Amino acid sequence: MGASELEEEKMNAVSTEPGSIVVYSAVPWEHAVMWLRLRGPAAAAGIDLLQGNSGDQVNPNLVDCADLVIIQRDFPRFWSAYQEIAYNARRASRPLVYEIDDLLFDLPEDHSHYETYVGYLSGMLLAVMDADLVTVSSIELKSFIQEINPAVRVLPNYLDDRIWRIQPREYLQEDKEVVVIGYMGGQTHLADLEEITPVLEKIIARYGEKIRFRFWGIRPPEVLLRNPATAWDETDELDYQRFAAYFVDQECDIFIAPLRDNRFNWTKSSIKYLEYSALGIPGVYSRLPAYEAAVRHGITGYLAGDNKEWEIYLCRLIESPSLRAKLGQAAQQDAMHNWLLKDHAFEWREAYERALNSRRKTEGGKDNPLVKILRQSAGRYEEVEKELIREKNRTNALEHQLDGILSSRSWLLLQRIQRLRRKFSKRVVDSH
Repeated sequence: MGASELEEEKMNAVSTEPGSIVVYSAVPWEHAVMWLRLRGPAAAAGIDLLQGNSGDQVNPNLVDCADLVIIQRDFPRFWSAYQEIAYNARRASRPLVYEIDDLLFDLPEDHSHYETYVGYLSGMLLAVMDADLVTVSSIELKSFIQEINPAVRVLPNYLDDRIWRIQPREYLQEDKEVVVIGYMGGQTHLADLEEITPVLEKIIARYGEKIRFRFWGIRPPEVLLRNPATAWDETDELDYQRFAAYFVDQECDIFIAPLRDNRFNWTKSSIKYLEYSALGIPGVYSRLPAYEAAVRHGITGYLAGDNKEWEIYLCRLIESPSLRAKLGQAAQQDAMHNWLLKDHAFEWREAYERALNSRRKTEGGKDNPLVKILRQSAGRYEEVEKELIREKNRTNALEHQLDGILSSRSWLLLQRIQRLRRKFSKRVVDSH
């Protein structure tokens, strides 16, 4: 082998195992998305993660300190930083992985975060195209992404038993005076919850004081919130570890997990089933791929395809303590035997090893008209967003100055003089 061939082999050689990975994400380091998709699996697989940024404070040079680079979800909103990171990864022959767990490219227009993400889609699409590997949370999401980049690996969400305390649950075999139906989720799921609100109203009408509803996080629809049977826990704990420690101690008898039937929800994962099952509490779930892949209908939970089925299965669970115990125990056992992260962390290591062992892509697509349009669009949107931030800062500064003026002694004195002048003018007019 000649000297030039040896040099080329040395340049192309990469580590077969990821010792450390640098992650760039728009979500906080403690966020559920970060823990479920990256921090938890990496810790379980013995991989060190480097935090590449905190919000828009980005350190692109950390690329040189890691074996592999991960771009998560909408991080390309920081377009200039993303471009520098991608360039550094190519220069240093570091594989570039794009991680996404929601079909953000097809958000329903009435989704609460639609306006937030619509401006970032150009950069996100380019990140998919740039990646040596894309990791996703469901088969349905893979089917969409592989139309853009065929190098896709499904890494399902699992239950991390290091932060979820899974303990046997005691079940009452006799009827309870009050049966609690619960839902846990963020405000982004309001439309999903509204889909079955008519069913929940029927349940209240049918069972009266025997039923209570409890919502964690999400503000329930007003028609439910006004009802005395509804309790709303406004907890907004962003730290996923602290949330898990809190939620596992909550009391409930039946959980619900509705999802509207649309393309976005078809690509969801079954994480809510796993979190509910950790508590040993049975649930009713929408009959969509997210839950069909995990829930065994009638054994570990119920799958409802329409409002009629939602009502039927909720009534069954309300009226039968033994059925609640049977399904709850089965769901908890299913989570423990089939869905614990510690038994599946190797999937992340294998995925990253494959990316490391793949020959680096050359940066392509420079002459592709679509790529050019996307890059221009991402750059323009970043500039517009920066200008909006600058304008907001200017407005805030002016408001601060105005507050200072309005609270100053000179302004208060001027106001007093103005009142005296008006009072004097009125007296002069009245005297004539």
